[in-house]
Amino acid sequence: MPIPYLTREETASAAQAARSRLPSTPPAKDLAFYGGLGALTVAGALEWPVAVAIGGATWLLRSGHKEKQDIGVQS
Repeated sequence: MPIPYLTREETASAAQAARSRLPSTPPAKDLAFYGGLGALTVAGALEWPVAVAIGGATWLLRSGHKEKQDIGVQS
C-alpha cells in the first residue's frame, strides 16, 4: 500500500482548515457559569431538568443579546 508523502505546508494548511471549522472557545465566564451549574447538578443541589432549563434560557438570552450587538441595536 503506497503511503502519500505530505509536505510541511500541506500538513499546516490541512490543520488550519480543520481548526477553522471548530467552534470558537466560549468566554471564561460562560465556562464558569455552566461548569458551576453542572457541579450543582452533580452534587444534588439542582435536579437535571432545572439545570437544563436554566442553562438553556441563559444561552438563549445571551445569544439574542449578542446578535443585537452585532447588528448595532442598542437595548
